[in-house]
Amino acid sequence: RMVLLGHRTAGKSASADSILGLNESATLVGRTTRCQVRHARHLGREIKVVDTPGWWANASVEDTGKLRHLLPLLDGYWNRTLVLVTHGECLAGRAAEQYIQGAGQGLWALLEKCSNRYHVLCNKSKDGTQVRELLLKIEEMLAGNCLEKRQ
Repeated sequence: RMVLLGHRTAGKSASADSILGLNESATLVGRTTRCQVRHARHLGREIKVVDTPGWWANASVEDTGKLRHLLPLLDGYWNRTLVLVTHGECLAGRAAEQYIQGAGQGLWALLEKCSNRYHVLCNKSKDGTQVRELLLKIEEMLAGNCLEKRQ
């Protein structure tokens, strides 16, 4: 299960399509106005994605009322969080690390909270490799959390 959060034009719906192995045409036209749970069997896995309404790009997480009330209820959510950098095709050949270094303190603070876990997704690429890599990162993250609980 994945929950996609971000500002209004971050590409959450297109990313959900890529993760679920759907064509771009499957994305609903217009903005996501309420949470939508979508699921599919893709790359040998049953995947469920929650696509959420976005906030304004210049608003902080603290300014997004519904999200602000949701996050503190989740027990240990940071150890189950991975930052998905969308629109990877816009990096124009720059390494993701270069983009992150120039993105400012907000992104750095977020990455620090989730142990620097991130993945870059190019929604225009439909070869499946990047989604396979994302799923492997998620599995490794979850397996690491299970090991920590046992120790």
